[in-house]
Amino acid sequence: MIGQTISHYKITAKLGEGGMGEVYVATDLKLDREVALKFLPPHLSADPEFLSRFQHEAKAAAALNHPNIVTVYEFGEHEGRQFMALELVEGQTLEALIKSGDLPLPKCLETAIQICDGLAAAHHAGIIHRDIKPANILVDKSDRVRILDFGLAKSRRATTETRVGTTVGTVQYESPEQSRGEQVDHRSDIFSFGVVLYEMIAGRTPFPGEIVEAIRYAIAHEAPEPLARYRANVPDDLQRIVSKCLAKEPRARYQNIEEVPVDLRAIDLSAAAVGARISRPPAPAERQVRPPLWRLALPWSVAAVGVILAVWGLVRTAKAPRAPVERFTTYLSGADRQSGYSPSFALSPDGRKLVYTSPYETTSQLFLRDLDKDDSRPLPGTERGDEPFFSPDGEWVGFFANGELKKLYLNGGKPVTLCQAVGSGCWGEDDTIFFCRAWSEGLWKISVDGGNPIQVTKPNHDAGEFGHFLPEVLPGGAAVLFTVWHTTLKDAAVDILLLKTGERRTLVTGGSGARYVPTGHLVYAQMGALVAAPFDLNTLSLGELRLPVIEEINQVQGYGSARLSFSPAGTLVYERGGSWSARRQFVWISRSGECQPLPGVPSGSYSGFALSPDGRRLAFTKFADGADNIWVHELDGGRVTQVTSKSGNYNPIWSPDGHWLAFTSYRLGPFSVWRVPADQSGPEECLLAGPCDLGALCWSPDGRSLLYYRDDPSTRSDIWRLSIGGDSTSAPLLTESYSESGAALSPSGRLLAYGSDQSGRWEVYVRAYPVLGGILWNSTGGGVSVCWSRDGRELFYGIGEKLIAVPILSESPFQAGAPVVLLEGKYRGLDPAPDGRFLTLRDEKEAVPTELVVVVNWFDELKRLVPTGK
Repeated sequence: MIGQTISHYKITAKLGEGGMGEVYVATDLKLDREVALKFLPPHLSADPEFLSRFQHEAKAAAALNHPNIVTVYEFGEHEGRQFMALELVEGQTLEALIKSGDLPLPKCLETAIQICDGLAAAHHAGIIHRDIKPANILVDKSDRVRILDFGLAKSRRATTETRVGTTVGTVQYESPEQSRGEQVDHRSDIFSFGVVLYEMIAGRTPFPGEIVEAIRYAIAHEAPEPLARYRANVPDDLQRIVSKCLAKEPRARYQNIEEVPVDLRAIDLSAAAVGARISRPPAPAERQVRPPLWRLALPWSVAAVGVILAVWGLVRTAKAPRAPVERFTTYLSGADRQSGYSPSFALSPDGRKLVYTSPYETTSQLFLRDLDKDDSRPLPGTERGDEPFFSPDGEWVGFFANGELKKLYLNGGKPVTLCQAVGSGCWGEDDTIFFCRAWSEGLWKISVDGGNPIQVTKPNHDAGEFGHFLPEVLPGGAAVLFTVWHTTLKDAAVDILLLKTGERRTLVTGGSGARYVPTGHLVYAQMGALVAAPFDLNTLSLGELRLPVIEEINQVQGYGSARLSFSPAGTLVYERGGSWSARRQFVWISRSGECQPLPGVPSGSYSGFALSPDGRRLAFTKFADGADNIWVHELDGGRVTQVTSKSGNYNPIWSPDGHWLAFTSYRLGPFSVWRVPADQSGPEECLLAGPCDLGALCWSPDGRSLLYYRDDPSTRSDIWRLSIGGDSTSAPLLTESYSESGAALSPSGRLLAYGSDQSGRWEVYVRAYPVLGGILWNSTGGGVSVCWSRDGRELFYGIGEKLIAVPILSESPFQAGAPVVLLEGKYRGLDPAPDGRFLTLRDEKEAVPTELVVVVNWFDELKRLVPTGK
């Protein structure tokens, strides 16, 4: 094409070509200046989807006027091929500079800051680059940076992917969500920028390799090598900036590119300015990033471990010797992972057995499985068991069920009850178990032989501490780690308590679930990532270097527990996830099972909800920005309003007149009962708070009283009654030695339905009200989540995935018909509407088997990623 005139541009030379087209030097005959002409390849020019987006973004990019962005002069067409006229920059690409090795650390930072400035201008204009890489960044003779090719890189039908075994285009710079073909936003560019920054400093990409699938697996699942491996004197602050840019989950990255230069300019380069790249040959494991062949070609089976290792052994070559760290994925049979739910599990000390929680018929149960086998067996007597943990010798497993702490000898026998407890435990070397007796009481300890439990920590409720969870006894038994929970994952903390002196101090803010690793590290969960830091057992102090080593841990929203377990031998098991909030949608469902989404409320992280008495408003709990609050949606007008503040608020309950919303909150420490006007005409008001956990259950039909639960360690969960107005007196209603909860009063106010575990499993019971007599009726096949129809003629409750309806033939004398299965499905609660339909919450995604990642010899990887300095 040299010598041709295209429009008013005369082509004089060819600059180069690549997967995205050919570039020529041309003279603008109108303005007498040199420009760069870029022609799109024919296959992209013929793609209507790509072309439409390209034209739109080319126009937007042409409107950008920023010193760090190459100016777009014109967009046109010649003989069916699209072209752009661009500013001609004299200099070289950042790719060439990196290869030359002529990038001292100060120049790396200066270049990075200019890239950020250019991206910020584009993002403010609504443009996402999608292909940030060194080849698309020019550095002119005065060291000014210019970014090329906005919006040119990705189309779902036109990509630069290659087949297995061939070389790869730009996949090394893709964000995890971009690699998966998902919708991306500006945070995808921040990840790609992090890759570029890493490459400038280290002289190599953080995710090297030659096979597309292997690289994408590394991008999605593996942590890069520390920068200190490739350049001397890299400041810790710079490592933290790069790691934050490279976070697997978008919400864990910088949320705006403008934040990055602020942190980069604050770095002290006095010691690092002379730091040059370290010249060393790559480690054997770095020469070839192996693809996860087991994911591509082999279904997981009984002998997964042996098969995978055998296959990997066959495909290795002399140039790619066996690495010490191996990964494989397994699935928990019978344990479906739904949004917001993940089974708890524990790995035995020898790394061979796994105990986990799984749904079983109408309740949950503990299962035992050998990691090298596919089959699992239920552990007898562990019905409703949860949060298992092993004894140090691996012969016993502790767990929580029916409000009690229990232990089970795995080689036979029945569970032994130690004391009342709610969850979160660990088994120390001296046969002492640390646990939570009640959610807001702090930690307790008890001998494995039983006896009286002793309180170890007490939350400072005045300072906003709700509870202490996830204990971890350090080797030697001198100290215990635990999570201090306030209201959100963001304000959680990890504290350490010296058991002899009672001294307590904070080690980590913003983290939870800390575990000591024999490598000399402390690992903890932080917003869906597993972070590691050196830890000195002698001084009980945490090092300054804190890096994410796994960025996809499933972290439970409730109190920050990360679903992981590891053995002293170095095997790690964790649940892939990183998402700690469920996404659900509100759905109308008819009695025949027909579903229709509720308009006006997009899917989100919703939980407890209730329709107003007139059926025109919906109150619900929404988890957003790390906080739980109550919102009200007007079904007619569509307006959605947040009615509570702070965080830790849930389970709204309408008063009969529709004016008030009662709800439960833990903003004061223990759970307490509150109310707020649904129209926000007044402030939030605490109705009842005390040393025990309390929670709102239901209003009386006349609005004069409110039933609530009260968690008492001596009598478990009880039902109490609070009079509203006047002196607001409180009195017990049901205080048996077993648990009662989930109370619902009939519309007439003459019947009380509630749940209780008095039979050994949860059933639904009906009694007269307000003067309680004997039991009038009870379910026999299990039952939870009780509610009444609007006219009081039916009682509803759940068994597993079934909604049971019980006809009420007469209230006085009481007479009920036979229970029938009305609906079946995986719904998150059901509230009857005045028109006979039900409103329910449905998970946005279908349930899938729980996926666990097993990492063999993980300790070796941890020591390599986060050096302890020993």
